[in-house]
Amino acid sequence: MLHNIRRLKKYTKANEYIIFKKEGDRILNDAKNSTIFASFIRDVREGYKFEVDFKKRLMKTSKGTYILDEEWNQSYKLYDDPKTNTETIDMMEYRYKQYKYSVPSKESEKHKSKYFKAKHESELTDVDMITGENRSLAQAALEGFILCAILSGDFKWDEEKYGKWFYQGKDKDFIILREWVEPNK
Repeated sequence: MLHNIRRLKKYTKANEYIIFKKEGDRILNDAKNSTIFASFIRDVREGYKFEVDFKKRLMKTSKGTYILDEEWNQSYKLYDDPKTNTETIDMMEYRYKQYKYSVPSKESEKHKSKYFKAKHESELTDVDMITGENRSLAQAALEGFILCAILSGDFKWDEEKYGKWFYQGKDKDFIILREWVEPNK
């Protein structure tokens, strides 16, 4: 558990804490009756910049830090409806498809995913452009969901199913590296 709030000061300014906020010796979540993932997505939807790092086990927005070194406020669920490994993979595939066909913007082009490939604007159809989700939001939802699934234990590496080094989804562009799931192997 995260017991020392001072450790976070190197990551965010003290007055920007969202999830990690000191009150006595307790660490609170400002987003009442919400999950870590939902609070993170709400920040991204409101226009805050975000970062998800699978190896560092980090999820934060410019508003505050949600997950740091695999630690989060345990009073709140990471996300709703923990799933089996198969259901989790299906949800990842679905979120990847949303990301792949999402609509890019100037902001999303500055913040390209270091993990996943999306279609270039010229490759999208008119229907994709009209119905597609905002690319930054789709990227945050995909990367944030995967990190939450890993940390909750809903997604565990199964070498027989996924192979030794990476999992390749139904869409051949969707790849999850084993080192993201098990960074010390």
